[in-house]
Amino acid sequence: MRNRRRWAHLGFALAMAFGLVSPLPAANAATVLNIMDLSKSQDDAQITRVTTPSINVRVSVTGIAPTEYQNIYYEVTNLTTGAGPVVEKNNKPQQTGENEITFFNVPLTEGKNQIVVKYGDTNAVSSAPAYVLYTPVVSITDLQIDGVPFADGGVYPVVPKQRFFITGRAPNASEVEFRLEGDPRPHFATVTNGDFFIMLEDVNLTSGSQTDFKIRPGTNRLTIIARNASHTYYATRSFVYDNGKPFAYDVKLQELSCDPLDPNNCTVLREHDLAFSPTVQSTDLRLVGKLKVDLDQSQLPTVVTKYVYGQLQASSGLSGSVTLNFVTDPSQLTPPLTGLTRRPSYISYTFSQKLSGVGPARNQTVTFVFVDGNGFSVTDGYTFFYQDPSGAYVQRVHAVLPDDSTGPELSATARNTISELPSKLRAFVNDNTVSVRAYLGQNRERELTVSAVTGSSGSKYADIAIDETIPDGAYTLTVEPYKTDPSGPIAYPDGVRTYQIDIVSVPYIIVTSLPNGKIVKNLAQEDGCGLPSTACVTGRLVNASFGAGGASLQVLLDGVSVPFTNPTSGRSFTVDLPSAQVDSLTDGRHTIVIRLSVAGRPVSEKTITFYVFRQEVPTFGDIALYPLTSGSSQPDPNAFRPGAQPGTYVTNESYVRLSGTFANAKTLTITVRTKNDKGEPRTAFHEYNVVARTDGTVSVQPGDVAENVQRFWQTINTSGDQGTFDTYHIRLQPIGDTIIELTGGNETGMATRTITITRQPLPFRILEPARIIKNAAGKDQVNINQNFLNIKLEAEGADRVVFGKDEATRDPSDPSRKTFLYEARNLKRGANPIKFTVFRGNQKVNGEFIAFYTDTNVPGAAIKMPLDASMKVFGGDVQLKFPRDTKLKRNNPADSTPLITADRQILFGIADPDDGRVDREKYSPTASTVTQGRVLLQSPVRFRPASPLYWIDAGSVKDRAPFGQSERDYAQSALVGSGRDPYDADVFYLRADSEEFVPTERGTLTLKFDPNIRDNAWRYVTVFHFDTYTDYRGVRVSGWRNIGGVVDPKNNTITVPIEEFGYYRVMYMDNSFNDVTSHPWARDALDTMFSKGLMLNKTSESFSPNEPITRGEFATLLVKIFEIPLNYEGQPTFTDVPTADPTDSSKGLWEYKYIETAARAGIVRGTAFNRFSPAAPISRQDAAVMIARAADLKLNTDDKKVLANLQKQFTDANLIDIYARPAVEAVVKKGFIEGKQNVLVPGQRKPTFYFDPLQTMTRAEAAMIALRVMKDQKKIP
Repeated sequence: MRNRRRWAHLGFALAMAFGLVSPLPAANAATVLNIMDLSKSQDDAQITRVTTPSINVRVSVTGIAPTEYQNIYYEVTNLTTGAGPVVEKNNKPQQTGENEITFFNVPLTEGKNQIVVKYGDTNAVSSAPAYVLYTPVVSITDLQIDGVPFADGGVYPVVPKQRFFITGRAPNASEVEFRLEGDPRPHFATVTNGDFFIMLEDVNLTSGSQTDFKIRPGTNRLTIIARNASHTYYATRSFVYDNGKPFAYDVKLQELSCDPLDPNNCTVLREHDLAFSPTVQSTDLRLVGKLKVDLDQSQLPTVVTKYVYGQLQASSGLSGSVTLNFVTDPSQLTPPLTGLTRRPSYISYTFSQKLSGVGPARNQTVTFVFVDGNGFSVTDGYTFFYQDPSGAYVQRVHAVLPDDSTGPELSATARNTISELPSKLRAFVNDNTVSVRAYLGQNRERELTVSAVTGSSGSKYADIAIDETIPDGAYTLTVEPYKTDPSGPIAYPDGVRTYQIDIVSVPYIIVTSLPNGKIVKNLAQEDGCGLPSTACVTGRLVNASFGAGGASLQVLLDGVSVPFTNPTSGRSFTVDLPSAQVDSLTDGRHTIVIRLSVAGRPVSEKTITFYVFRQEVPTFGDIALYPLTSGSSQPDPNAFRPGAQPGTYVTNESYVRLSGTFANAKTLTITVRTKNDKGEPRTAFHEYNVVARTDGTVSVQPGDVAENVQRFWQTINTSGDQGTFDTYHIRLQPIGDTIIELTGGNETGMATRTITITRQPLPFRILEPARIIKNAAGKDQVNINQNFLNIKLEAEGADRVVFGKDEATRDPSDPSRKTFLYEARNLKRGANPIKFTVFRGNQKVNGEFIAFYTDTNVPGAAIKMPLDASMKVFGGDVQLKFPRDTKLKRNNPADSTPLITADRQILFGIADPDDGRVDREKYSPTASTVTQGRVLLQSPVRFRPASPLYWIDAGSVKDRAPFGQSERDYAQSALVGSGRDPYDADVFYLRADSEEFVPTERGTLTLKFDPNIRDNAWRYVTVFHFDTYTDYRGVRVSGWRNIGGVVDPKNNTITVPIEEFGYYRVMYMDNSFNDVTSHPWARDALDTMFSKGLMLNKTSESFSPNEPITRGEFATLLVKIFEIPLNYEGQPTFTDVPTADPTDSSKGLWEYKYIETAARAGIVRGTAFNRFSPAAPISRQDAAVMIARAADLKLNTDDKKVLANLQKQFTDANLIDIYARPAVEAVVKKGFIEGKQNVLVPGQRKPTFYFDPLQTMTRAEAAMIALRVMKDQKKIP
């Protein structure tokens, strides 16, 4: 027993001793490392394939103690590139099972990766290699709009707003690009760890705009492109954008083939989406779609619409406007509305409307107008294009992407920026086009290289090269198609497309790996470098290259230089950031600055701001403050001035909007502390759940019903553990402090940022003009280019504001009644002191600033003046003359009491040459009304501008509403008003003729034109007037009308009669017809007739000078030459001259209103059965009769003397009908019509002539006769 106990003690001791001995090296045991799950074969058919940049590697371990697992590491070798192995010992394995470890996030590089796991250094034990083929395929998933899954074709945002986000995932993507159909610019999302987000805004949002990614209400189509260095993925989505206002959507434009005997029996040939400006070839069309009309939320229950009626208008195809009655009872629907569907906040109406006789103009518009109970309207406009089936057309032009794929379409209305050279454009053409030529410059100064037309039927195109030799600047791009002709390819002017492009080839830097404003825990964990322990920045150069291109970079991290070796070629770069600098970064804000030099000269600099927050607690980054009136994406430091303490500000603003960043917050709360009217504390509270993307508690204490629905968060977007936020505009305490607390929370706790804003109301504040500066003398000054100034002044608590002796009026749109309006008129060139006084009870405060009138003739210049017998503006470039005592009248014969005044002022403006805006600051070029106006104002085919675009307007007044102003107040406002900007209130192309003010007498308008035009080119100079009128087909159209004019070559002026105001512009006919330029004796006369609008071409390609001229066309020609005022209302004179020509049999060559005017003026008479036969060719003797009557020539009444005189001149005088002989004698005597020479017989020396009275007259002969008449009338030089 004792021996047994001794042996037990000895065994225990030995066991203890062995336990203290270090284990033997594992290599001495059976050590095995085996990579699980991955292929051990390099064969392409068996190798493991992945599309993610990192994988988890699971390893079974034999013969190694768990305490030694931390000494196991791996190495990765890219067999495709042949680069050396990358050994990684810092990414420690984790034990994930018995005898099993896992390396998480093992980085791969593109190609075949060999992975070997090792233990030990000197005598390392290695696993058998495993092989992984990594292909960085990109994709787009989890798309959301404002946190709601993005379903194709849906209506978004679910809660209507003017600013929202699209988010999603794009694994392996280095950039995500958004392309909006109709927008030529690419828009790039912020990409972080495979997540991306991008902000979008309403196209009509101008105040506080934060992005240039603008979308229009209604249907929008997106192409989303995710790409990396080797792969690209495309996704398309369309959605209906709801901005909380009414609009049309899902509108289809159907091309019809209709039975001539039954116009309502039509077959649909093709259908297009109207939102994307389609091209049609049919003159009969049908619009079908939906209208979203909001319910009136102020009336409970919400059962009636806020907008009581609407109008459907078209540039052609409709006779006037079509009324849309927004009833809520389906049984009361009237065409074109065909059905309705109720939604919680709006009603969706379906509609169908036929358009008949569309054309011939290429640019066509459709406009929906929604009018509410107060008379305010919302306009939603669309454009489409008409083209002749036999013509050659450029249908659209696209940018071409670097991979030679077709990029976004160029905008026909907005300016298009080309920021990288060389570039290429792709012009898509129809099948009739055999070749394309392209030019840069207003007058086609530079021809571009264009490829041959290629592609299959329906998708033919030619590529246009924009090479590096083209200087930066603004250009007009003209793309002209050619079609087949027996004489060879000929240009087809109606098919031309013009675009406004800006070439900006300044070198710059794009950083692809680190977005600006990023919040990170560890900079080394950002993608782009391939290793989790290395931090880097990747990007590329634009318009510059390394090596021979001379580009070089300098990189600074927080102002400290980073070692960088410039690549020897190419444009891509990677900057490795030293570990020592990265590890020393403290929590907070940091910057990376990359400076680009070319040939040693600095040209560009890119600054990236990022934030390091290593802790998981909620944090806020920079927070910017914006006033209500801000239209900038940058904060205004003068609007909110920092106080003495951090987080405090002093302001005179009434509202504030906050925008900033946050991290690690699952809930966000905003608390606004103010005081109510009784001086009691008032607290408003709004909580938002970031994870669920839903609102939490919303309250006001103490509150009322209106305030309980108040919300402060406008947009909150997250990507990973960070995000951005924007608030709505928060009303500040009128006097004193407003305390705003922003709180972020998660499981670790709460973090609060407090902002205190002290409002100090000013005695007054000038809201408009907004560009007041300090001049050299230290005085407030605004520089203007108009002789009047609209002033908006805010004066809280003021009883009245007086400018000189005039009292300002209160702004009717301001419910707070603290805003006053005044227009200073008759300003002189130079400095004009504007003095005013603000009265509050017995107190008064004086104010003053200087309006400096520059008086320079550039777009934006404007002048107001009362109507006078003679008016000269813009240095005499525009002159108006009227008979004495001419006044202004409202152009509505139905007015029971005509509105006639001499007190209204006329507005003269030099408009933007492309879109017609006079006030180019107030009206945005991207607003839908402006883009539609730009389409309508495009120069007519075969003409180019030869003067500025002038706007002349005396204003307009709507019919008095039954329950609106009193009759006296209505008359007062109508009689003393003035002209308005073309985009003010009712835009120019939607104004009714009956509401416009026009002169009571016809006057003359004289315009100066380009002095570089030679004197002998007078015949090509004419004046166009933009008008909304009923054309010869009876269709209401809006467009340019050629009104001719008398040219004074010496003074470079042209004069036309004027009966109404609007846009006027001198044009130059720079592209004649082939059958005119080749005419042997009438070329100049024909060019004159066409350029002056006196005669029209018969087809889009030919003038047809040798065809007979008809009686109707000749009568129309004479009325135009003699400028006879049109007189055609009432009962028609002739039975065979219809008031409208819907079948287009006349081709517009003759028109009822001109023939009827000629009949009432005694120029033409009918034939049997009171017919005129307008389509019949006119005889030479009838032409003489018409000319004699139109010119009011004195006729000989002695028939015998007339015949004797004619017999002396013409061998066929006896064949001239008796009624025509006096007229023939008179016009021959004036030299208007000449006889024809008889063939000489043998022995005859003196030529004789015959008149040929019954012979028809060609259009060329008519043009020559018209030219002689115009010379006699002093209508031509």
